[in-house]
Amino acid sequence: MKKIKTILFLMLLAISYSSFCQNEAIVLEAESAALGADYQTLTDEGITYITPQTDLIDGNFPASADKVVTFSVTFPDSGTYKFFARVRVGSGTWNDDSYFYGNGFGTKDPGNGDDWIMCNGLASAGQTYPYLVVENQGDAGAEIFKWVAFSDFTGGEAPVTFRVELGELTKTFEIGARENGLDFDKIAFGRAGLYYTVENLNNGEAGSVTPPEGPEYGLPLAHGLDKFLGCGYTPGEKEIFKAYWNQVTPGNAGKWGSVESTRDVMNWGPLDETYNFALENNFVYKHHVLVWGAQQPGWIAELDSAEQRAEIEEWFDTVAKRYPDMDQIEVVNEPLHQAPDSEHEGNYIKALGGAGETGWDWIIESFRLAREKFADTIDLLINEYGIMDNTTNTDRYLEIIKLLQEEDLIDGIGFQGHGFSHNGTNATYLRNIDTLASTGLPVYVTELDIDGNTDLEQVHNYMNLFPLLWEHPNIHGITLWGYEYGLWRQDAGANLVDQYGVDRPAFTWLKAYMKDEFVANESVIVSTQSGESTIETEGGTLQMVATFAPENTTLTTAKWSVNDNNIATISEDGLLTAVANGTITVKAISLELGSSVQDEMEITISGQPVSVANFTENSEIKLFPNPVKDGNFTISGMQNIELIEIIDLNGSTVKSFRIYNESSVDVNLDSKTGIYFVRLYGNDKYYYQKIIVK
Repeated sequence: MKKIKTILFLMLLAISYSSFCQNEAIVLEAESAALGADYQTLTDEGITYITPQTDLIDGNFPASADKVVTFSVTFPDSGTYKFFARVRVGSGTWNDDSYFYGNGFGTKDPGNGDDWIMCNGLASAGQTYPYLVVENQGDAGAEIFKWVAFSDFTGGEAPVTFRVELGELTKTFEIGARENGLDFDKIAFGRAGLYYTVENLNNGEAGSVTPPEGPEYGLPLAHGLDKFLGCGYTPGEKEIFKAYWNQVTPGNAGKWGSVESTRDVMNWGPLDETYNFALENNFVYKHHVLVWGAQQPGWIAELDSAEQRAEIEEWFDTVAKRYPDMDQIEVVNEPLHQAPDSEHEGNYIKALGGAGETGWDWIIESFRLAREKFADTIDLLINEYGIMDNTTNTDRYLEIIKLLQEEDLIDGIGFQGHGFSHNGTNATYLRNIDTLASTGLPVYVTELDIDGNTDLEQVHNYMNLFPLLWEHPNIHGITLWGYEYGLWRQDAGANLVDQYGVDRPAFTWLKAYMKDEFVANESVIVSTQSGESTIETEGGTLQMVATFAPENTTLTTAKWSVNDNNIATISEDGLLTAVANGTITVKAISLELGSSVQDEMEITISGQPVSVANFTENSEIKLFPNPVKDGNFTISGMQNIELIEIIDLNGSTVKSFRIYNESSVDVNLDSKTGIYFVRLYGNDKYYYQKIIVK
């Protein structure tokens, strides 16, 4: 009897495991498909993807076999499946956000619209955070890889699901290009009726029968404090936003050119959402912006001064009436750099009085209008960049502020904290902030980015600069100018969350600092995940591990380096890759600013190709230009080369990608100035070349 029970248990276990496997997402890399000639395979930040090279031929179908990608998909069982894809919309946003997928399985006719489902409007669709269910439309933006549930997506034509029958489990599936600028990383199929999160699809995991619960967020980081910590807001961010920030500034939605790009045709939707979101959550709402010399309606510059003045007053009146409960408003933005004159956008400075006797009459008149039209409960602010690190700009800015104070027209001072203003010393920053504070007005950091293309750099920058700003007694609030991946200073590494929705160490530090819960590193021990201390296979790897103490320490990520990158290289997350035979010392150091906590471990490497050469030993391989400007260079003559890696002087891999039968590759390094090594692998040989990035 006991034996029978055991057999039954094992049978039930096997059935349960089989069902679990059948619920796993079927995930395929886009580059694994048969690509039409119009597609190319590229790699960016370790992600290999495909992208079409030419723009649309016809809006209703691909129109050419060159623009079609063909997948072979094997399903575990019969059933109805939903189609997903991980895509990235390019910098052209609404001009880079459409494509076709097959209306059912099978080979499709590129010239027959009935064979294809057209998808459009992907610039605002999809999900990126690991715990979010990929369903319906989604609201992720452009220039970031994101999962979209295309069997739910209604932009374009009506979506479809896909039916698989027993005996026909391997299917042909096709997608077709419409606009260029839309990148594909992966496609996936998952059983209809199940819920798949971003993390499930990234890892090919099973979906769930009921919607998974997301993480429980607490109150905003500055909740209950006497100053706010806010962020520029993009519609669609609501739930995640209110977990961190308690002040709201519309990014582009409140600019005149966004609201009234066509005269008397108003686009209030995104701005209404931003304003209502702030009010619903009792967050400080600051309107950005009334008068500026950028992102203005094109038509305003074509009017005479009298008509311009009437339109300006109408703009002020409309904003005041529509948003009566705002807390603050930036009346004039960037007066030192972007006046609405003939050299910039708008060209309506004369309608506001021009330079006049003070040299700044147009600013004074703007504030007079604002004081007249907006309620007394709304603080009137001015805003400018290039202040933190520039004493001359600060002194000129002070002249304007004092003129406004003479008529009691200003209630607060804003200065932008963009990363390009962080080129001075802390003493300079404090001097300029104190200069503004000497007016007796509250001071605000209005648009803060703290850059860092590496985690170490960003953590150090945050630990140095943020407390200086936050703890200044005259700074009444700080507004970050975005924090998610894909923000405007993405190339400088200002994002606090990576492209997979995971917090970078600087964000981990910021959360702990704001809650007064930061615990410093006291020690670290370096080991390997497997317990091994050798690599004996060609190109083999070891995952290094850094264990920090105490157990509740805040930052648990290390900065990895090796003492000789001719023997091995190491990635930012500690993956050690063998290059040549020898002994390598791997070091892990704390990311904390001023910390001396570190440890190291020796790894012995054998079984590697014995040949390591300079580019000059292969006359066909050329790298140009060198020195490199703007991070862009070309490598040619690479027949039989399989792998390209860019390595810094610490032995850390900055960029790595595989190539497929390409003789020439254009590389964008996206790194700071300095010395790097380019390493190529092919024909059982490594080739090195030193490059200088200026």
